[in-house]
Amino acid sequence: MAYCTQSDIEDRIPADQLVRLADFDGDGASDSDVLARAIADADALIDSYVGTRYSVPLSTVPDSIKLRSINIAIYFLYLGVRSVTDAVRAQHEDDLKWLEKIAAGAVALGIAEAPSPADGTPSVEYEVNDAHFGRDSGL
Repeated sequence: MAYCTQSDIEDRIPADQLVRLADFDGDGASDSDVLARAIADADALIDSYVGTRYSVPLSTVPDSIKLRSINIAIYFLYLGVRSVTDAVRAQHEDDLKWLEKIAAGAVALGIAEAPSPADGTPSVEYEVNDAHFGRDSGL
């Protein structure tokens, strides 16, 4: 499930501007696959931050995440035509700072966080293999 929709972006950007950003086939209409890619990229970025504290993808999408998904998708649309304005770049930087606060636990989304291990150990496991190359390996 995406955190925002094509219509959310269409509601935020004037139609002529959206065509300029997302009409890659030159037919005078924004391409839905271009918008879908921008939304997917925005959601992947959001998940990379939010996933440190919450199970992703989020099953319940708070309005604050929807807003950031719209903003970041718009940023990616501008980036796709290499015309990121100062205002769009500043908004993107603000969104990233907010996501960093989510990851650090300084801002809550108002939904249940992912459970952590009961004993406080990291949930990532690793194993070490013996060296295969080296002076004593005979290789």
